[in-house]
Amino acid sequence: MLDAADENEKPFFQKLYDDAVQRETEAEAAARATSIADQVALLAVPESNDDQFREKIVAVVAALVPLRTLEDLESRVTALEQRNQELQAEIVSLKQSQLSAPHPPNPRPAAVPVSQPNTVLMTRASGTVTSAGTGASSSSGSADSSAMVIVPNAGTSAQNATVLTGIQYSGPVVDKRAATLPSKYDGKGDITSWISSMRSYFEVLRTPQEDRSMIMGTNTEPVVRSFIELQAVTAAYERIDLTEWLKITPVRTLEDLLITRYQDKHAALKARLKLEAFKGQTWRTSMQALEQHLTGLFTTPNLGMTDVSCMNVVMGVAPKEYLSLLRLKDHTTWRELMTDPVHLEAKDLARRTKAPAAGQKSQRKRYGSSNQLALHEHREAEDQSYADDLSLDDDLEPDSDMGCSTSAIEKLKEDLVQHTAKDPDLSPILEQLKADPNSQPDFHECEGLVFRRYGKFDRLCVPNHAPLRTHFLDLAHGRNGHFGFEKTYGSLLQQFDWSGMKGSAQKFIVECQVCQRTKVHWHKPYGLLKPLPIPDGPGESVSIDFTDMGKVSEGGHSQVMVIVDRFSKFLNLIPLPPHAPTELVTGEFHQQYILQYGPPKTLASDRDTRFISADWKDFTSQIYHIKLNKTSGRHPEANGLAEEINQTVIQLLRDLIVPDHNTWDKELYKVKGLYNNSIHSATVVTPNQLHYGWQLRNPLSYLFPERSPGLTPDMPGYNAKYARLLKAAIAAMNKRQHAMIKHANKSRKEPNFKVGDYVWVKMSEFSDEEGV
Repeated sequence: MLDAADENEKPFFQKLYDDAVQRETEAEAAARATSIADQVALLAVPESNDDQFREKIVAVVAALVPLRTLEDLESRVTALEQRNQELQAEIVSLKQSQLSAPHPPNPRPAAVPVSQPNTVLMTRASGTVTSAGTGASSSSGSADSSAMVIVPNAGTSAQNATVLTGIQYSGPVVDKRAATLPSKYDGKGDITSWISSMRSYFEVLRTPQEDRSMIMGTNTEPVVRSFIELQAVTAAYERIDLTEWLKITPVRTLEDLLITRYQDKHAALKARLKLEAFKGQTWRTSMQALEQHLTGLFTTPNLGMTDVSCMNVVMGVAPKEYLSLLRLKDHTTWRELMTDPVHLEAKDLARRTKAPAAGQKSQRKRYGSSNQLALHEHREAEDQSYADDLSLDDDLEPDSDMGCSTSAIEKLKEDLVQHTAKDPDLSPILEQLKADPNSQPDFHECEGLVFRRYGKFDRLCVPNHAPLRTHFLDLAHGRNGHFGFEKTYGSLLQQFDWSGMKGSAQKFIVECQVCQRTKVHWHKPYGLLKPLPIPDGPGESVSIDFTDMGKVSEGGHSQVMVIVDRFSKFLNLIPLPPHAPTELVTGEFHQQYILQYGPPKTLASDRDTRFISADWKDFTSQIYHIKLNKTSGRHPEANGLAEEINQTVIQLLRDLIVPDHNTWDKELYKVKGLYNNSIHSATVVTPNQLHYGWQLRNPLSYLFPERSPGLTPDMPGYNAKYARLLKAAIAAMNKRQHAMIKHANKSRKEPNFKVGDYVWVKMSEFSDEEGV
């Protein structure tokens, strides 16, 4: 009997049968145990007085009552088994009748078949089976955990079925074990498709509304999870309390947040690029696949293409054998044009299928990875996802026969006539020419169009309608070799005329995606020099970097951590071993800098793995509240002060270390002292004087006994003198910074794009390890 049922129905019937057998076994065992206990109780009654005898009699009667109840239960179990056998027999008969009955085109799977009205079997949330009807219930567990559905009589609508627990059941019984959770969203795929998959998953499992947000929010990759955590932080929740925020957030609100963040903002641009790739190609697979592919592209929001341009694309990629037939019919929209190749292909395949050549088998046209016939009568049975998986390289072949169809040309002419009559500049000229052809000596009219005389050439006056002018610009540039401005504008001057045509051509060429992607640009690099702001005083901001010395010293060091104050230029050098971990870098920075000079307010560094690690961020931000400023990738010049110090340190070490270069780490103190006691070109004072506030003595100070000793912090007038020193240093750094900006910006240009714009990036900006 189970073999005759569908695969989806077998688990329910098997579960029903197993439950009945288990209950029968348990009832028999309980009956035997009770009977034995009762017999033992009867045999154990001793001789006693009347009171004790009455007590024993009461106990015996109390034991006999459950025994009688068990006997009733056994009879009910027997009745249920018989009822189960009858139901199974009726299921087999119903299955046979369903197999023999005609099926609709798209049959909807029904619930568990029933034999009597008001009886149905359905799956509860716990996975057990509940039977409802006129007989006794065979469900186990408490009554409030089961749902009993009343199925209406034949002829009534299934929508009138009610659930006794108040839960409306509006779909077929589904095997929940077959439902799988969609893959985690990584922020790169289509967010709407992923949300649709999650909704389907929730509907199959009937997930409660209060749990859907938590499941959707946690079924994401770390990148998306971080975005959701930021939304929770914005709502005054901690990151670790993300689940609490998800529990109170409606699923629709979460979906809107994800769509707003991860919806593709450049879908129209990508669609235009794909359509650009169609030019000069011919589609080699089924026309139905072409229809699906182009429909997805043409219906992209904000695509900005007219019906004429879309029909040109269709005519350009259609097979050559269909072009002559397509030109016989006038089409007004690309949808009308696209249905004709599908019908022609279906008729062709139907004719070849019904009437094969003598001695040959019926031919089937193969389309890429699909072997289905593209017959019009069976279009709904085609694979709907086929067009999305097609490769343009496999489905397209070069074709030089490009051009507008006859219907497209007529449609273009109609648009020109229509918009010329509406144009505020051309319509008065057109009316005057129709009234008197000689009223405008520089113009003449032909079939509702206005032409301007320029020597031997007559130029068509294009009305002020953006799609028309864009179409002619594309003909002169995009379909004419993608030449530069001179040739494009020269081609336009021979045929067309409108106000501002030169500027329109320049703008069209600058925005041409193909030219931007393939041509070499000789302009200056984008981005003007914008140095970091000058700090207010010493100890406010520090630059930090690592420099590799290229050789391991006797002390086991191979690199130096360079720390320089961005205001006073005070230098500090810390040697480190090869591959120094973050813990060691943090400890050395804490002991040899922070404990001696205090924590800075800001810290400028590159994106070394140790500077972007969680331990470094916790140490600087959480403990000392230091603001981290990191440079952009592959642009070390943003931290130019530290990079310049690296070169200076290496140059000084070359003059100090011995030829074997094994003791360079012992000379770092000399390098530090020489640099900090020399005048810096940016501040015009030594780093030591600007950092400590007074001029340190040097070996030649004894030669100048007439000089008075410098002011120290404990002397009167020190604060005023130190304030004047800081102002002089700031003025000197501003002067030096302006000169540097002026010199650097001579070879650079101001960018014409802003944050959020879609730009082309040179391949040189990507490193090899990224696989680009």
